Amino acid sequence: MDSWLDLLDMARGLWRFLSSRWLTLRQPRTKETRQRLAPEWRALIEGGFSAAPWAGTAADLYRQARVAAANRTDAVFAGYLAREIAQFRFLWGKHLPVKETIQILAQRADSLMERRGTSLEARATALHAQWEQERKSMAVGGSASPTADGDTEKETDE
Repeated sequence: MDSWLDLLDMARGLWRFLSSRWLTLRQPRTKETRQRLAPEWRALIEGGFSAAPWAGTAADLYRQARVAAANRTDAVFAGYLAREIAQFRFLWGKHLPVKETIQILAQRADSLMERRGTSLEARATALHAQWEQERKSMAVGGSASPTADGDTEKETDE
C-alpha cells in the first residue's frame, strides 16, 4: 500500500482479516465443537465496510499476503540452494552442473521425507489445500471460517 486510496481499496479485506484472525470474540469451546465466532462478532465482521467498493477484497488480501510470503521464500530458497550446491561440491568433490546437482538434492530431499513417512509431493499438496481453504474462508460469502488455532471449519446454522 502506497497511499490512503490503496488502503481504502483494501479496507474490507483488511477488516475481515483483522476481525476474524487477529482480534475475535468467540463462543466457548465444547466437546462437540471448536471455538466458534460469537454471532454478534460475525455480524460486526460482515457489516464492516459493506459498501460495494470493498466487496471481494478479503481473498485478494490473502492472495497478496501469499505472494509476499512466496517472494520471501524465493529469496531464502535461493540462498539455501546455493549453500547446498556448494556443500555438495565440497563434501563429495563433484563439480557437477547446477541443474544436475539440483536433481540430486531434490532426490535426497524426497528420500528424507519418505523416511519421515511422507513425500515432497504429499507435503506440497497438503500445503496447497490448506492455503486454498484459507483463501476460500476469506472470500466474501465464504462458507469456512477460521478457528482459534488458525484452522478452518465449516460454519453451520444450528
